[in-house]
Amino acid sequence: MFSGIVEAKVALLEWTPENQIVLQKPSHFDDLQIGDSLAINGVCLTLEWQDDQSMRFTLGAETLNVTGWTKIKLQNRLLNVERSLKFGDRVHGHMMAGHVEAMGLIHTVQPAVSSCNIIVSVPDNLTRYLWTKGSLAVNGVSLTINEVWQSAGGAWLVSFCLIPETLRQTNLVDLQTGDKVTLEADAMARVWARQIELIAAERRNELNP
Repeated sequence: MFSGIVEAKVALLEWTPENQIVLQKPSHFDDLQIGDSLAINGVCLTLEWQDDQSMRFTLGAETLNVTGWTKIKLQNRLLNVERSLKFGDRVHGHMMAGHVEAMGLIHTVQPAVSSCNIIVSVPDNLTRYLWTKGSLAVNGVSLTINEVWQSAGGAWLVSFCLIPETLRQTNLVDLQTGDKVTLEADAMARVWARQIELIAAERRNELNP
């Protein structure tokens, strides 16, 4: 589990023919063990090998299918990295599993005084988990939703305000219109939505035995 509070930004060092990625290892990640889970741009990956300067992960078929990642898409970008949570730690963001559900598209980037507002276009199937002041993970960063609305063209848009610390610590500072970002809905929102769906199904069955 993760909280969406990014600890470092790292570069891609290598992409192997076996779809393994080798990333820079932050100097303060001195407690990692083989088999640990790390969130890389919000995607939960398993550490398979490491040395003092680098760490290696394998990208599964589902990860590649959902994210559309390729060597070309990642090699010139910094990636957000977060180690998994420890029991007893403070959770400053929101609970995340690192199970990215979809990709969003940066619709607008609006610089403001000491901050930045971004608008992200999201897939229709995620909208039932989104509401004003709710949470959404974008590239593995826990963000508070400012507003959710549907454009005249039918696209669903979500706006966020990025504070200076978020801009300093994460790769969201480099976002441009047209960029793709990973999305993970709030786990609690998914639980509530699923419960409502099950209750509605039971009621339909009772009315139409």
